Amino acid sequence: MYRFVTDLLILVGIVLGVRFIAEGGLEPSALMNALSNLSAPDFSFNPDMKSLSVGFIVGLAAGALANVHWATVPARTWHWMSHHSSRLSYVALSLGFAVVLIYY
Repeated sequence: MYRFVTDLLILVGIVLGVRFIAEGGLEPSALMNALSNLSAPDFSFNPDMKSLSVGFIVGLAAGALANVHWATVPARTWHWMSHHSSRLSYVALSLGFAVVLIYY
């Protein structure tokens, strides 16, 4: 799991580096200017309460029918991620390279 996280952080660094190189902002002042001009994302939304409640009820019913033990889900997820971390890191790196190719 640690390798997967570090691969993702490296990938983010590569994408940001390519973006700054493509925009010509290699000077530290340009980097600081770009970081200071970032605005906070707007996450304001109003969920439809009818849809939310129906989805919650359907999700609970599906979980009950599938006999899901919710207390073991985090441990099983951690086990699956640690078992497949090498494969997931290759997928993350290939997605990063695809983003770089699409960006150009």
